[in-house]
Amino acid sequence: MQYFILTFLVFFNISYVAAGDRAWQTITPGGDTLCSKGGAFAFFFRPGAAGNNKLVVEYEGGGACWDDFSCSIGSFKSTVDVKAEVETLSAAGAGIHDQNDKRNAFADWNHLFIPYCTADAHGGNATKKYNDFITLHHRGRINSLTALEWIFNKIPDPDVVGTVGCSAGSLGAIINAPYVMSHYAAKKATTKLFYFGDSYVGVLSKQQFVDGFNNWDLEFSKSVPALSKENLEKICNDTKITNPGLNIVRATAEKFSSYRFASYTSNNDVVQRSFYKLGGGAGVWTNNMRSLVGTLHNDVKLYGSYIAQGSHHCRSQSADFYTVSSGKNDVKLYDWVKQVSEENLLNNRVDCSPNCS
Repeated sequence: MQYFILTFLVFFNISYVAAGDRAWQTITPGGDTLCSKGGAFAFFFRPGAAGNNKLVVEYEGGGACWDDFSCSIGSFKSTVDVKAEVETLSAAGAGIHDQNDKRNAFADWNHLFIPYCTADAHGGNATKKYNDFITLHHRGRINSLTALEWIFNKIPDPDVVGTVGCSAGSLGAIINAPYVMSHYAAKKATTKLFYFGDSYVGVLSKQQFVDGFNNWDLEFSKSVPALSKENLEKICNDTKITNPGLNIVRATAEKFSSYRFASYTSNNDVVQRSFYKLGGGAGVWTNNMRSLVGTLHNDVKLYGSYIAQGSHHCRSQSADFYTVSSGKNDVKLYDWVKQVSEENLLNNRVDCSPNCS
C-alpha cells in the first residue's frame, strides 16, 4: 500500500511527505503553465494539523511590468526556484508561514502557496513582446487556476478559507478571490471566507491598469459581472475614473458582501509608492491611499483596514508580523489578522495617525 501511494504521488509530480509530516510539498503541474521567460511553474502545499479543516490560499508577490519601460528594467520575479522557495517558506520566523509560532493564525491550517513568476499580478494569459526584443509569457491566470483546481480537489469542503497575498500577491489575491469564494460558497453554504491583502491596498495609476489590461489580457471571474471584459474596457475608457484599483476591490467586496475584506499597509510604503510613480501615478501616494481606504470603508459593509507607521513593505512574510502595532490601543497586526480570520474583528479601522512617520 505504501508503495502504491508513493507511486501515485510521483506520477502526479507531488513530493512525497510521510504521514504526520507537515513539510511543504512541491507540485509541478506542467500543461499550459509557464513562467514569464519560459521556465517551469510549480506551486506548494503544506498539510494542516490533524483534524484541521481550514485553508489559506496565498499568492506570492514580486513586482510587475506592463509596458516597454517597466518590462525592460526587470522589476519583476520571473522564475520559480523550488529549493529557495521551500527554504524560505520553511524558515523560522517566517510570519504566516511559521507553523511553530502559536501567534500565527494559520499555523495549523492547510496552506496553498502560489508562486509568482509572470509579471502580471497572477491575472494574465498572453505572450507579449516588449521593445521588439523582450518576450514575456504572462500566464499568471493559467498558473493560478491550475493551482486552484488542484486545491479544490485536495480540500473539497473546508470550514474556513482565506485568500491572502503580499504586494503584487495582494493584487493577485483580490483578482483571484472570486474564483475561490464562488467555488467554496457553492460547495458548502457554511464555509467562512475572507480576503487579506498585505502591502497593496488598491492604488493603481490609470495607465498601469490600461497597459496591464491590454498587454496581459487581464480577466476576472465571471462571478463578478461588474468586472467583465466589457466593463473593464469601460473603466479603461472612462476619463472620470482615475484609480481603477478602487473599482476592482469595491466591485469584488460588494459582490461577496457576506465575507470580510481586509488590508494592511504602511503609511508611506516605499515599494507601493515606487511602483505607483513608475506607472505615472499622479499626486502623493499616501494621500491617494488614504482616500481609497476611506471610500472602501464608506462603500463596503465588511471592510477592515490597518495602517502602520513608516515605509515598510510586506509584514506578513517575516518576524515583523508579530511586532508591528498601530492605533491608539497599540493593536498588534498578527492579532488583528487572527480576528479577520475568525470573523471577530473588534476594530475595523486601525490607524497610526497622527504618529505615522
